Amino acid sequence: MFSDVARMPFDELVAQAPGRRVHDTGLPFNDPSGDRLRSWMGIDRDTFYDEQQLAILPLPHPSPRNNLWLRRNPWFEEEVIPELRQRVAAILGR
Repeated sequence: MFSDVARMPFDELVAQAPGRRVHDTGLPFNDPSGDRLRSWMGIDRDTFYDEQQLAILPLPHPSPRNNLWLRRNPWFEEEVIPELRQRVAAILGR
């Protein structure tokens, strides 16, 4: 899903893409972690998979500790996610 149309270096997404569903479907972030990521970014599924807007480079590294870490570090969703959403919106011209 790495497109040369997305404007580099600002429109690429490099992240982990864990989960059996991802491996079975071959579609990065096609699981609850992808739902969470899209929610954090403030974009819908169609925008996320639109190669004209985002280039996705998944890195396989599943970890069951992610939810535990998020529960122990609520500041991440309270402070970082709003900033992430603003930056994604700016990049996508929204």
